Amino acid sequence: NIDPPMPEAPGASITGSASGCPKAAKFGPGPPANCAGPTDPNKKPKSALESWFTREMFYDLFPFANIGWGPNECFPYSYEAFVIAARYFPDFGTVSPNKVYTPDQNKKRDLAAFFAHAVQETGENNGDLYDQFSGQEAANCFYRGGFYNWFEGGPVSSFLDKSSPGYKPEDGNACNTGGRYCAKSAELDYFFGCSNATGTKADTFKGCYFGRGWLQISYNYNYGMFQNWLKSQGFIVDLLADPNLVMTKMDPPPAIMASLWFYMTPQPPKPAMHDIVMGW
Repeated sequence: NIDPPMPEAPGASITGSASGCPKAAKFGPGPPANCAGPTDPNKKPKSALESWFTREMFYDLFPFANIGWGPNECFPYSYEAFVIAARYFPDFGTVSPNKVYTPDQNKKRDLAAFFAHAVQETGENNGDLYDQFSGQEAANCFYRGGFYNWFEGGPVSSFLDKSSPGYKPEDGNACNTGGRYCAKSAELDYFFGCSNATGTKADTFKGCYFGRGWLQISYNYNYGMFQNWLKSQGFIVDLLADPNLVMTKMDPPPAIMASLWFYMTPQPPKPAMHDIVMGW
């Protein structure tokens, strides 16, 4: 059973309230009435994060996710998908490796850093709010626009066909040449070769590695490295052949897993964002 979105969550005073914020524009037909929802075939144990960061807080913070429709288990962004992803990264929002901040502060700083990156990357980012409200009121609403977009350039992405511009997760199954994002070299072609499969319409492709997800992964090498990580967890998913599975698959839900993987995983020559925030 899929619980309906909660526009004004119980306990909202913990994080603030979106009740005074203008409603974000909605795109597309909205979520289906019924769906299976996100699941974890590995049935990972709960993260300690779930003991303090609740579904109510998530709904309060991100009421306009999923191109304006709000968190929903039938769409890529939901609390249920978020906690499944968090269970694969048990240090996320649970550790306190430095003495500069209290354990409670460190845990919240970790989530805040991840959410801030995601807001910048895929938020509604409505700058007009700062002309309508005072600074604090505007910020309260601005940051509640997080997790708004699914696809790079959304909600109407120039990489997608005009008949399927990004209003449904499956709209990303094919793209034009601008969305290919295929990096090539002898090494990349060997390890993370791009698919040249074409879409059902002329001049469209299935091997489209433009940005998808909360903290968007882009380019074939990132899709390929995330695919390898999924394999290490027991999931055989060919993202190089079908990169839009990041948005459409629900068992487990890669849209958020990919974002957390990118946040938690070092990639030369840089450490993981999580490690920088935590001061490892």
